[in-house]
Amino acid sequence: MARKMLSALLHIGQNMWDEEPIEKAKLTPYLESRCRKDYLRCDEKVWRRITDRMEKRHYNSAVLDLGEGVIYPSHPELAVKGSWSPEKLQKEIHRLRDAGIEAIPKLNFATTHDTWLGEYHRMVSTPDYYAAVQEIIDDVVEIFETPRLFHIGMDEELMGTQKRNAYQCVRQGELLWQDYGYYFACLTKHGIRPIVWGDEATFHPEWFYKRMPKYVLQSKCHYGSNFVKGKQKDDFHERQLASLKEVSDAGYEQLPVSSNWVLKDPKTFPYPSGKDYYRDRTAIRLFTKHCVENIKDELLAGFLCAPWGEINADLEDYWLEAIDQQADAMAEFGLKV
Repeated sequence: MARKMLSALLHIGQNMWDEEPIEKAKLTPYLESRCRKDYLRCDEKVWRRITDRMEKRHYNSAVLDLGEGVIYPSHPELAVKGSWSPEKLQKEIHRLRDAGIEAIPKLNFATTHDTWLGEYHRMVSTPDYYAAVQEIIDDVVEIFETPRLFHIGMDEELMGTQKRNAYQCVRQGELLWQDYGYYFACLTKHGIRPIVWGDEATFHPEWFYKRMPKYVLQSKCHYGSNFVKGKQKDDFHERQLASLKEVSDAGYEQLPVSSNWVLKDPKTFPYPSGKDYYRDRTAIRLFTKHCVENIKDELLAGFLCAPWGEINADLEDYWLEAIDQQADAMAEFGLKV
């Protein structure tokens, strides 16, 4: 059995969800917290304790969600108050490396999650947009000293996921795949392997299996601890579960995304802090088991743990729980790191 990646998605930037809501006054505290801010939301002391726990539990990689969290040399206007300088980020990359943790960059280019791109968020698929994307990717490649992998996001590009936004933009068909090709080319010219969230295999399998290159690492998710067919909360999650095996059978390598985060009814969702933050303490173990049983071992790259919360003191315990749960699950099912 090949050694696996044991990784966690760590958010430096957070401006990747709602842009400008239609009626901000009607948002719950949870949804309001996901709107764009002009300051960085990443507690560095908590970040350090999370990464120290990752080192203790023998994590060998971390996907750093950059967004507005970095001052890009080619586009410093995208930064917010508190964004990390290239030198600061590179110092952290080296610290993680010394701890045995490979730092993998992530920039989400899905139109549902690209608020961090500032004015380019409303210029998608234009010449100016393509130029900016190339320049920002090149900046990140230099800061990370030509990483082995690079995550480009690309999840949830649907109108339904943008229903609260005053500005909505969704690419489809040939245009979407044209842009996929552009992102891939920006990376492969550096010899870097792209990672994508893998939603296209669920949303548009008729396109995915014809157009998605086999060299792209697929990263699919499932939230919650119900793994019984016909018992999912919606059709999307039913199809996500089924497509894990389908994508494996088609010969694509996968890095599945586990999480202890579970979305409740928005009307009753508590403010996301401390003990009140809703979490599923069994989902990570059960998802790991499901993937081991449905993905060919040679095509299972490992697991990416994604708690989906701000890195702050209120949520520190929640983050540490997830880090421990994924490490425990890997050990339980005999996956060597």
